[in-house]
Amino acid sequence: MSTLLDAPDNIVLKIKEIIAGSTAKIKLSNLGLNIGDYVIKVRSKKSGPVLLHNETNSISKLAIGKGLAEKILVELK
Repeated sequence: MSTLLDAPDNIVLKIKEIIAGSTAKIKLSNLGLNIGDYVIKVRSKKSGPVLLHNETNSISKLAIGKGLAEKILVELK
């Protein structure tokens, strides 16, 4: 397992765990990111947000900050 931030781009990943407080978990859930979802990290540059596509609920594009991306543990599908 690795964090979403460290995971490779353009590969299907499964969200295994969210290591964060209740506020961050609620924020991610409100954005449509939940444990068990399959996501593709579209882009992650040194600066700026991490862009995702959620395969589970068909959210076309979603941007989250690097701090939140570090709290999401993923594994390759």
